[in-house]
Amino acid sequence: MTDLQLKELARRYEIDARVLLQARRWSSSYYLAGYAVECALKARIAAFMKPRSIPDKEWLHSVYTHRLKDLVAIAGLGRELQNMRSLNAQFRRNWDDVVVKWKSEIRYSGVSRTLAQEMFVAVADVQEGVLPWLKSHWLPQI
Repeated sequence: MTDLQLKELARRYEIDARVLLQARRWSSSYYLAGYAVECALKARIAAFMKPRSIPDKEWLHSVYTHRLKDLVAIAGLGRELQNMRSLNAQFRRNWDDVVVKWKSEIRYSGVSRTLAQEMFVAVADVQEGVLPWLKSHWLPQI
């Protein structure tokens, strides 16, 4: 997938998470909110891919994870995340207490209304949400 396709998926999953939250589909909303973050991170990673080259096998394999903390490191955003966490207490809580705990396996179990709402706010809040922060770190198209 291209970085543009992954960016579009991140946007679409954020919208879907909102709609599912409004429809009281807590687990699905929670899952897609986290998946929006995963796609946003992978969009940044995809932008680093060099045409006409074969990436290192271990590095490429590492991209195929659902662990958001690992994807932050692969995307080269570790230092920026630390800075944002130190500057903004609500962003830190959103990341540390909610978003980073997301696991793709959640799609197989139930999620409470409260947790789904917390996840959506932590991901999508315009001021302190993880997704707007990630979008500000997307690399421009050349």
